Amino acid sequence: MNSHKPSLSLANSLLRSGDCQAAYHMFDELRSTVRGFAPYEQGYALACKRLGKSPLSEQPFSTTTPIEVVHPNSKSIAESSARVICVVTTVLNGEKFLGATLASVLSQSGDFFIDYFIKDAGSTDGTASILQDCCRKIASGRPSLNCLGIRIRVESMPDSGLYDALHYSFKQDFWRNDPSDILTYINADDVFHVGAFEIACQVFLASPAKWICGQKHIINANGDLVVTPQFPLSYSREDIEAGLHDGRSLYFIQQEGSFWLREIYSLVGGIDLSLKLAGDFDLWQRFAAQTELLALDRPLGSFRSHGGQLSSEIDKYYAEVDGIQRQRCCQPPSAAAGVGGEMQYFLGTKAPKGAREQRLGPVCFLSADGKVSEIAYIKRGWVTW
Repeated sequence: MNSHKPSLSLANSLLRSGDCQAAYHMFDELRSTVRGFAPYEQGYALACKRLGKSPLSEQPFSTTTPIEVVHPNSKSIAESSARVICVVTTVLNGEKFLGATLASVLSQSGDFFIDYFIKDAGSTDGTASILQDCCRKIASGRPSLNCLGIRIRVESMPDSGLYDALHYSFKQDFWRNDPSDILTYINADDVFHVGAFEIACQVFLASPAKWICGQKHIINANGDLVVTPQFPLSYSREDIEAGLHDGRSLYFIQQEGSFWLREIYSLVGGIDLSLKLAGDFDLWQRFAAQTELLALDRPLGSFRSHGGQLSSEIDKYYAEVDGIQRQRCCQPPSAAAGVGGEMQYFLGTKAPKGAREQRLGPVCFLSADGKVSEIAYIKRGWVTW
């Protein structure tokens, strides 16, 4: 502990001199470096007491003790007409990548509020500690605020899977519940890109869109780029509603970087909590029955490809997709033949089995500063080579 004595001495000196705010920040920093060291914990508790703050519990989360914190420099959501970005992250034993996910949300910059709900399913690794650290830092004003305000609520309780957790999260009384609120979710191993929230706000403000997405962007466990298109992907309302964007007939709609208005989410009844793997596919179909999907010309988030994900259970995923299609009286897209029944090629490469000719879909082209430049209807067609 000797290396910490000068800082501990300074923190105690600040506390004795009455500079409790500076002492609070210093003790808080010290206790994050050495867990459970009594002088740090006692100094932190005393600084909290003199400032009238309630120290955040170091005990594991439970169903009866959710944590809610607000960045001290936040403005009031109730007194503002600015946009609110409502973000959900669900997690179970996600310590490996969770820190990067949290940072990608909380570092977003712009004229909006971030309302963040984190649903832990009862992690047994270091997830709870990471979440407690995050809440403690936000409550103490670290990092600096880059938007109008940040509020975080963390709960831990069992659930029956991803979509059960999302259904529970989006229906909470925690939210402001304004129809203009922007909703999104990010899994605990994926990340948003810098500027994603501000771009989303700009697009919703400058266009009639109620549902938008960024371009596909896949990274590996180390954060290195694996896949991203060189020309914007588009999605027609008819193709989505028909269930063609399932990765067999047409490419997937990437959930990471998709945003929608609460208005449309409420209209379709939200996420189906009974689904285990294809909840996004189902939600996108129901969105498409009401509105177009406006694809942007750049990615807004990254899907991290690594072992142990739900997306690795591809056969079970397609079984659930085909079940959804049968319930909607649609032919499963996997039964479709190539265009015209002939083998098709795309830039010299054979089309995937069952690939379909897509319809025109809207793409929003942005200027360098993220503002809407133009919206054009484009498609990627299969051509005989």
